[in-house]
Amino acid sequence: MLQPMKELSALLLCIAPALTALSCAQSGGGRQFLEGRTGIDIAEAPVCGAGVADFDRCRPRDMGGSHWEAASDFPAYSLPARYARGGYLERSDIDRIMQDVRAHYLGSPFYAGDVHAICKDGVDGSIFPEGSTTLQDYDLAEVIEDRAVKPVTNRVRQFIQERDASYAYTLGTRFERHLIDEVHERVKARVLWFVTRYPGGIADIARERQLRKCLQESRDLNAKVVTGVAGYMIMNNEIDTAISSGEVVNRALDRALRGRFDDLAIDPEFRHALAAEWHGRVSEVANIRMPRRDITATAWPLWVQFQ
Repeated sequence: MLQPMKELSALLLCIAPALTALSCAQSGGGRQFLEGRTGIDIAEAPVCGAGVADFDRCRPRDMGGSHWEAASDFPAYSLPARYARGGYLERSDIDRIMQDVRAHYLGSPFYAGDVHAICKDGVDGSIFPEGSTTLQDYDLAEVIEDRAVKPVTNRVRQFIQERDASYAYTLGTRFERHLIDEVHERVKARVLWFVTRYPGGIADIARERQLRKCLQESRDLNAKVVTGVAGYMIMNNEIDTAISSGEVVNRALDRALRGRFDDLAIDPEFRHALAAEWHGRVSEVANIRMPRRDITATAWPLWVQFQ
């Protein structure tokens, strides 16, 4: 993961009702875009992430000498198949993903409504500077763990402490572990916000021998050259709407009680209150509008720089 949870909690994922990338970009928010693509409405906090000047529209800060344009019809990039997996991504994985994104977009001619990257076949990906890339990571399961699992676990520990202090720590730890397992089994939603650009634009691109073919193609066709892109990479999108239900939290409690805690009575009133708190806290993190099983690995630019 790129950022510790404290930084992740400050990030807002842009999301809204089943809209297309076009309607999202035109209405001015990545939040609407992400809801259309993932079915999740993140209810709070900043929208986009690092490198952004306008959080409402996700517009990046002006850098590199050219204006950022809203990318209402700019083509997405399906990442290589090796990234379409539900597992944990290391920092090195994300570095390789961004290297692919930079190599696909930066320095490519844009004409006839498409990005033409074939001129870069065989180009060394290291020529696209890493230093002009900012990235922010959002893993919905980890945010739920931080904002819902932890406070609900504290409530269970306090309840047990008042009845039998000797059970409180061990039972609370077992409950927390089972509830985390429920979350990570039911929610695999991973999104990366990225801003990447060729820092000196065409002036720098022209100095790179391997990219001269792309510049010549753009001149021959009177095309634009892509010098920056900003948007989202949707890495995982597998969600069970039942995650906020009372059954989930009570099942975790029952599993925690198995064995030597069987004789500890948990009254129905507490179970009901626990379920209500769990539902409320998960809903504060995200409104999951529909179950999803579509695991995708796609970069969706919302803003682009041309020269």
